[in-house]
Amino acid sequence: MYFFFPVAATEKVKKNVVSKRFLTDWRSFLSGNPYGDLHDWYRHLGLERKQGKIGVDEACEIVRQLALKPFLSSYRVLMIWQAHKLNNQAANKLLKVLEEPPGNAVFILLSDSPGELLPTLVSRMQRVVFKPLSADAISKALQDEGMGESRANRIAYQAQGSYREALYLSAATNDAAQFEQWFVRWIRSAFKSLKTPRALQELIALAAELSRQSREEQKQFLSFSMLVFRQAFLRHCDLSTLHFLELKSADFKFDSFSTYVKATNIAQILHELNEAFYHIERHVSGKVVFLDLSVKIARLLHS
Repeated sequence: MYFFFPVAATEKVKKNVVSKRFLTDWRSFLSGNPYGDLHDWYRHLGLERKQGKIGVDEACEIVRQLALKPFLSSYRVLMIWQAHKLNNQAANKLLKVLEEPPGNAVFILLSDSPGELLPTLVSRMQRVVFKPLSADAISKALQDEGMGESRANRIAYQAQGSYREALYLSAATNDAAQFEQWFVRWIRSAFKSLKTPRALQELIALAAELSRQSREEQKQFLSFSMLVFRQAFLRHCDLSTLHFLELKSADFKFDSFSTYVKATNIAQILHELNEAFYHIERHVSGKVVFLDLSVKIARLLHS
C-alpha cells in the first residue's frame, strides 16, 4: 500500500519534496490524530505559512511505482489523500494510468473538497460519497468519551456531520477564541465604516493583520465567519432549535447583530465569503481580499 499526500519544503526536506520522504511524519500524524484534516497535517509538519501540493514529481513517483512488480502481495493500492491538491501538471501525467491502470493496481483518491477536482480526473473515477454523520451519532460518541449530554448535543449540531470538527470544538482551542475576537472587531468596524473614517482605518489594519496569518488560518477564519452568519440568520428567523452558536464576547450583542442578517442579504454575504475563500486559496494578496470583503460586507449589512 502506497500513500501520497500534499507536502511542501521544510527544514528537513528542501529538495525532492515527495510523500515518501515524509512517511515517518505521516505515520505519527495518523497515529496521534486519526480524524485530522489538511489543516492539522500542515500544522504537524510546521507548514502554517505554506500550502502543500501534490506535484508532478509525485506523479512521476506514482508512475515509477506502477512500473515495479509487486512482491509483498498480488495487489497494489495507491491512496492519494486530499486529491484536489493535485496540480494540473501532476493530474495530466496521471490521466493515462487512471484510465488504464496496470493489472492488480487499485487507485483510491480521497478528498473533502471534491468540487475542486479536475473534471478530467473525475470522469475516470467511480465516486463513492461518505455522508456526514448524524448529530445523534456524534453526540453519543462524545458522551462515550465522558462528555455531558447537554454539551455533547450542542457540539454535535455545531459540528455539521464532522467528528473531527466535534473534537476540535470540544477541545476549546485558542483558535476559536482568536477567530471570535477577529470577527467581533471586523463586524463592529464594518458597521461604522460607511460613516466613520476611523472605522475604515481599523478595517485596513485588521486586513493587514489577517494577511500576516497563514493561508490555512485565513481560510479557517472565513469558514468560522460563514458559520456565524448562518447562525445569525437562523436566530433572525426565530429557529431556536437549530441555533447552537455561543459567542463568548460579553459586549457583543448577538441578537442585535442577527437583525441585520436577513433573507435579502444572507445569500450574497455567504457568496462573498466563499469568493474570498477561493481567492485566498489561490494566493491572492490577503490584505486586498480581506479589505475588499470588508467593504462588501459593510454595504450588505446596511442594505
